Amino acid sequence: MSIRKKSSGCEYGKIAARKEEKYKEIIAKTPKIDKLFKTNTHKNDNNEDDSNNGASSMLQCKNICDEAMEIEEIRSIDDTDKVLHDQHIIREPCDSVSVSSDPVLWVINDATIDHIVTNGFTQNMDSDFKKSKREYATGPRYFSKADFETTLPNGENVHRKWLIYSESTGKVFCGPCVLFDRTTTQFGSQKQGFDDWKNKVRIGQHENSQSHKNALIAMKLRGNKTNRVDAKLLEKIEEERTYWRSVLQRVVNVIKALSSRGLSLRGHVEQFGNPHNGNYMMSLELIAIYDDFLATHISEYGNPGKGGTSYLSLTICDEFVQIIADEVSKTIVTEVKASKYYSIIVDSTPDLSHIDQLTFILRYVDSSGSPVERFLTFLPNVGHKGIDVANAIMRTLVVVNLMITLRICLG
Repeated sequence: MSIRKKSSGCEYGKIAARKEEKYKEIIAKTPKIDKLFKTNTHKNDNNEDDSNNGASSMLQCKNICDEAMEIEEIRSIDDTDKVLHDQHIIREPCDSVSVSSDPVLWVINDATIDHIVTNGFTQNMDSDFKKSKREYATGPRYFSKADFETTLPNGENVHRKWLIYSESTGKVFCGPCVLFDRTTTQFGSQKQGFDDWKNKVRIGQHENSQSHKNALIAMKLRGNKTNRVDAKLLEKIEEERTYWRSVLQRVVNVIKALSSRGLSLRGHVEQFGNPHNGNYMMSLELIAIYDDFLATHISEYGNPGKGGTSYLSLTICDEFVQIIADEVSKTIVTEVKASKYYSIIVDSTPDLSHIDQLTFILRYVDSSGSPVERFLTFLPNVGHKGIDVANAIMRTLVVVNLMITLRICLG
């Protein structure tokens, strides 16, 4: 009969240290949520100035998730989505490129070409074409929406998918030629473009030219992912991107809704299915009742434990709250700079943990002429002396980029 020997306290400590080291390695490999956003790309909406909730209401979920999202590492996929090979050339991911609807503003490079051949381009067919006005001896002429159509010899009408109208110049361009043949014809030159509406027959001539056909073939081959060695990998990466975007959109909506009403997020238990898991998880569970996608995701990834990826944990929730708080602070500072004159209100009080904190509030007049007060931040343990409070205020103004000029009058 073997007797089981109990490990010593030192051995237990070594086991705990190894577990902690393994946990830190997993956390280090887990993608951080702040990688999903680009900085300084959010636009404020001046029509949503609410005196009680103006700064936070300017944040839109679409701006947070769609405008600046860059997912580089998702669910055991390494950096393969950052390195795409086409004819032995390393390219940037197509989704990280923002391409203007105006061909004159395109920055022609490999990333832009890959993005356009994958996602297409906007023809600007719904423009008013006022800028296309050209004066002739017989009177003014314009480019029209009808010019996007052509009639074949058999009488069939065909849409010209390659033609793009530039709203900034009032000219038209050939999308494939701008990407792959920028020197042969003015339809492919961003500096020239075509605007001779008296000779619109040249549009048809360009359409039948060999250079245009070669550009179309080059664009087709470049965008034909089925002939690529990594086609299956690209398809898998795109599925992963779409899936996790959908998850993050729901998470951000829940956080925005709860935060805008000042409700707490965390509960006593951080687990789905537990009645004490707090407002954040409760709201996700409520949405999942009517949302099959979220219900399936929660059932599969809802309680993954340490090191698991679900984008539903309270760690991710806290990161989103911090990102949103930073954007709110930037909006407040922008409003303060626009108003030029502002006052500072500070008050010291201990919190529940008996840590003395200095409340930092700005008061100013917004663009509508209404006085508003905005809480900016807490400053813990600054001291009770006047010089300590003054130094803390000056440091905060420097951090938020609100410089203050002191004028001393000598008698």
